[in-house]
Amino acid sequence: MEKVLPVLVMMMAVASAAPAPALLNSIGNVRRFSPCPDRPDWFVLGDRCVKYFTDETDFTSAVLSCRRNDAYLISICDLATNEALHDFIQASTGHQAKIWIGGFTVYHNPGWNKKYLYIDGEIPAWYNWYPNYPTQAGRCVLMNEHGAGKWSNGNCEDNNPYVCAFKI
Repeated sequence: MEKVLPVLVMMMAVASAAPAPALLNSIGNVRRFSPCPDRPDWFVLGDRCVKYFTDETDFTSAVLSCRRNDAYLISICDLATNEALHDFIQASTGHQAKIWIGGFTVYHNPGWNKKYLYIDGEIPAWYNWYPNYPTQAGRCVLMNEHGAGKWSNGNCEDNNPYVCAFKI
């Protein structure tokens, strides 16, 4: 009993610290996001902890904000992560908020052959571009600008909310 009581007290403190975002997903199930260990205002998303930042800022400032939190702008490497992030944004904001994700152009060829990289060093092998994207304009990647979970590239100096993530 001596060992159980501190654990129960800690669990109650974490549970009361931040309400977990929840929503009814597309197949009618409620999807809840659990708080991360040691950071109750961050939430588990697959193998990472994530946090939605409402302050609208340019891409570079979003990157620096994430680093101050020992995290990176989120990288999205597959459909499951993309859908989970979309659900998390919907649950956190109540709508399909346009956000910065961690993708940016590292090389631009005038023949429209852009190469992308994630801030955390991941090399994208999967993309979810909105039709006719990426375009010549913009070097930084946004989610939800034109459709649910779809990506676009935009001007890095534009101000948008963002999601930071770190591996659990």
